Amino acid sequence: MCDADTCSACDFDTRYPSSIVRPLCGSHAKLSFVVYRLLVAAYFVVFLVIHLSTAIAGVIGLKIFIYLSDWTLILTTFYVIVAFLNAVGDYAYYHWYGMYLNDYNDEPPILYRLQWCLFSICINISFLILVSFWPTVGVDLPTYKLAENINVHALPAVILFIDLMVTAIPIRFLHVVYPLVYGCVYLTFAAIYWASGGTDPYGRPYIYGILDFNHARTVGLVIVGETVGAVVFQWMFVGLKMLRNKMADDCNCSERVRSPEIIPLTELAMVTSYS
Repeated sequence: MCDADTCSACDFDTRYPSSIVRPLCGSHAKLSFVVYRLLVAAYFVVFLVIHLSTAIAGVIGLKIFIYLSDWTLILTTFYVIVAFLNAVGDYAYYHWYGMYLNDYNDEPPILYRLQWCLFSICINISFLILVSFWPTVGVDLPTYKLAENINVHALPAVILFIDLMVTAIPIRFLHVVYPLVYGCVYLTFAAIYWASGGTDPYGRPYIYGILDFNHARTVGLVIVGETVGAVVFQWMFVGLKMLRNKMADDCNCSERVRSPEIIPLTELAMVTSYS
């Protein structure tokens, strides 16, 4: 089981493994939550299949896979599938054995850790995409593309925000390292793609206009801006987590968050010492 030091680190250990997979206000697995997970996972899978197959068969082709938004849509779909499987496992284990999967485990199972890791990456990157896309590219979108772009560039952030507020999943500031690593991987790919003469689906020598490596200063500013944005969003998620836990504690609706982990918002600087 994690101690105070471990819980302030970059790992995925927690005193309350069940908080990763269950709704905030509830001491046991619920069928309604499993159904919610199923509906979300089914929607994302169906949309992803339609979105990718349509793009590949059309003008964009396989270059659909050069976009950060599509990388993140795929990763978010993987997250909601893992979240659904964990919800099913938690519910089934309780009803078959009369106990929870983690009752006799000091550490979260591997799928719990995977769900937490995917969540930490996807929620931060999805919000960065949300605030980067809509004020720039989104304002000039034709109406017939609006629904598709909402699903790609907004819905992941909405679903992940809902997950943040309705589950007791821990949020740690130091987990910002994972979306930053993810961003570095994409940036490396974009640089290699540009250097090898790659173009976007319309023949332009870049993936995104703001990532045109022919203009190094602009790219540098984008990197700095996105890094700062990731840090700011992570602090925001930490603050929302504490607010969420405090509200649950005030409502007396969740044993898992009524603990010393709840601290006042005024002590935000101390948050990295808590799960």
